Amino acid sequence: MDDSAEPSLDEILTAARARAYSGQAALEEEESLPMVVVTLDGQPFGLAGGPAKEIVASARITPVPGTPPVIRGVFLLRGEVEAAVDLRSVLGLEPRDLEIESRLVMVEGQALRAGLLVDAVADVTEISGGALRAAVATFDDRLRRLSGGTFSYQGREAIVLDVDRILAEALESGGAT
Repeated sequence: MDDSAEPSLDEILTAARARAYSGQAALEEEESLPMVVVTLDGQPFGLAGGPAKEIVASARITPVPGTPPVIRGVFLLRGEVEAAVDLRSVLGLEPRDLEIESRLVMVEGQALRAGLLVDAVADVTEISGGALRAAVATFDDRLRRLSGGTFSYQGREAIVLDVDRILAEALESGGAT
């Protein structure tokens, strides 16, 4: 099976935005998008299943002196040193101590592979074609820049996060050029 035939989240969202601007439905009903639903302060967020590769339940995160707050530290995953990116910090939320429900969601973007530190993983599901909507205009600038739309999850509005934009923001916050 050829994985390159599957559209990326950016391609799906670009097509959805184009259809939304033209008055068509956001996605065709038969299309679906795998989604990892995570929470921060109880708010659901979606990470597309393509870039989201794995959920790490427990890892010892070692702080690295001199790194910005967005980089929580590093951890070992099968003998490889990986960066732990604090999603709360990327989104401008208050820092929080790790809890038993905290998880690292391994994501792979165009330029970086990292573990996104989240408060909890709520679900791994598929979002049906018509469920994805454009980002809400009332989002603050940062969230609007980092989101790719919304969908309804258990009666609440979940925000789809664009992994490539999240990782780019983390790199910029880290002073990388």
